[in-house]
Amino acid sequence: MSKERRDGDASTPGNVNSGDKLVFHYDRDRRLQNAPEPVRRMHEEGYTPNRGFIRGLTANAGLKSIFVTIIILSITAVALTLFGGQAGRVSVSGLEVRVRAFLYGDAVYVSVQLPENAKYSGQAMPVSAVLQGVVRNGTVVSERELAGVYTGSELLLRGILPDHQTERVMATVNIADSSGNTVVSVDRE
Repeated sequence: MSKERRDGDASTPGNVNSGDKLVFHYDRDRRLQNAPEPVRRMHEEGYTPNRGFIRGLTANAGLKSIFVTIIILSITAVALTLFGGQAGRVSVSGLEVRVRAFLYGDAVYVSVQLPENAKYSGQAMPVSAVLQGVVRNGTVVSERELAGVYTGSELLLRGILPDHQTERVMATVNIADSSGNTVVSVDRE
């Protein structure tokens, strides 16, 4: 392009140095005459934020659904915290028995722990725990029984199960005449 063509004359469209005033064929007032009342009010008043936190969260249908979802998830989290059982724990004869399992080498080490309880001091109660190693499809691949005597002081029963890709250990704990079952995942880390 030659220099004359780039500079052009004042009538060339897009020439900023032309000095011509841009003409808009747009009339906001005429456009707003046909608009609904909320749109007119919005343009007249400008931005008006919602008053309050809850009104802001429930201003439209999308925000209401998000607000309801937050409420439901909060209630679920509180309910699980208060009422949900913890894996690897079971209450037997008023004692909170804890079962843990972890992988070491080619074996799964399992411990059954009964806490100290002064209520049972001086009493000799027989304790047995049947441990079952379970693979992914639910098949029991190994089983072992542990036994001991609980006298009110802490009792720790330990056993070793062979690892056949064991994912969970099911434990049935018997103390005197009562029993309880729990399932714990094998910690492979």
